[in-house]
Amino acid sequence: MFYDVIGESAATAAANAILFSFPMTSEQIPQTMSGWVLAQHLAPWMFLLIINLTLLAAGQVMEPTSIILILAPLFLPIAKTLGYLLVVTYIPAISPWLPHLLYNSH
Repeated sequence: MFYDVIGESAATAAANAILFSFPMTSEQIPQTMSGWVLAQHLAPWMFLLIINLTLLAAGQVMEPTSIILILAPLFLPIAKTLGYLLVVTYIPAISPWLPHLLYNSH
């Protein structure tokens, strides 16, 4: 039963990632979004706020694994260009798993 759940979860995450990867690649959405955000001359905290709000909105309709697989290519180029450490950028992305990692590690 456990392996069935893991398999279904992996299949769902992969299906969501595949569903969004082709349009994002063919329409060059990460490059366009990166150029737009950089043209706005946002303060560093504003970019982190955008990440948090996007993750909050996406978390209402999708599971965390799919969200990271889909949104990481969007935020990674922007974070690199703005000079962020990638660890700082993705702490909000891994935060949904932290309670499970901390309290279920018997």
